[in-house]
Amino acid sequence: MKTNMNMNNDFALRKLDITPNTGVFYHFLDGILNKGYASSFYNHEQLLRDLNLMPGGLCILYRVALSEYSRDEFESEYSSVEVRYLKMMRNDCNYAHVTGTNKHQIVFFKGIVNKKTYFSLINSGDGIRKNHFAVSNSLYNLWNTVEVSDESKFITTLKTLAVMDFIINIKVSNKSSRDQIINKINTFDFIDDSMKSEIIEIFNTGRKSKDHHMRCMNLYYKVIRLHMGDSIATITTLFDEDKIIQFSELWKSKSEEMVLKTNSPIFKRSFETHDGYLLTSPQQSGSCAWFSFFWTIFAHKLTTQSPQEVLDYIVELDSKFMARLNSIMNNDFVFNGLLNVDNMFYVLNNITNKLFLMDC
Repeated sequence: MKTNMNMNNDFALRKLDITPNTGVFYHFLDGILNKGYASSFYNHEQLLRDLNLMPGGLCILYRVALSEYSRDEFESEYSSVEVRYLKMMRNDCNYAHVTGTNKHQIVFFKGIVNKKTYFSLINSGDGIRKNHFAVSNSLYNLWNTVEVSDESKFITTLKTLAVMDFIINIKVSNKSSRDQIINKINTFDFIDDSMKSEIIEIFNTGRKSKDHHMRCMNLYYKVIRLHMGDSIATITTLFDEDKIIQFSELWKSKSEEMVLKTNSPIFKRSFETHDGYLLTSPQQSGSCAWFSFFWTIFAHKLTTQSPQEVLDYIVELDSKFMARLNSIMNNDFVFNGLLNVDNMFYVLNNITNKLFLMDC
């Protein structure tokens, strides 16, 4: 039991062990939690599987965990990354490849829509203001998408992204190993020379560089634009326009109803359509692991199911998350906001009038 002299004595505080349930809190409290509070994509997938919410037909590829690099390991270490990316050439399901930088998680998504193949960089946080279509700097297209019309270019894009993933993720402790990697990258004729120079420079400066994170993010976008022959001004939409219009209309009606029932922040979110794009608000806190996963599932379902089925899924997800919160707190729970006291965050439960400490 924790107490705080600045708190009303009528409030009982209880510290929550939330480690295995972090996805729940991202969903409900995004925009309120302080930045840097993060978990893993894999943990969220397990949570959805536990709740029977993981959709079929979506194949998830996780970033390869690379060990400390030593000489003569390049072929096996790099190949393991490249093979993972090239699996996205298959058409047996929609594919999602989880990657990012040491500070932010994104997802590369390949989906089939009306017999056409699309490749998206799904991002709800860092990098979208520069690289994603937006209206009024508040609503964004979170699915930065190009149509795959040339298979050879797509292979080149995936292989270049694999090199990016490798140099961001590999740990190198000595100069000889670093030089060996650079020499090997210089032999890759599928990488544009100017981009090759940027990749090597990022590798040389390493994570300690202040701009490392954003340089990596910007290069991810550049890889896609260069190899797919597109520009941010003409980036396409992942979704069928009739579907997104129907979904936004369904959402507006249902969200108004659900806000009155549950007060869940997810239903306070807006969806709008503009020039064929589906727009919504980006994340406001350090929850990229959850939201990159959520928007990937959203993309998969909206490209394979009806707008009503997508809406029904979100309602079911919200209901099961609320039940999980109930089980954690051992009482009836209605989210009513968050209180910040001395930079400590407390979940307000308006049924029992208690505050529960969020250890973030």
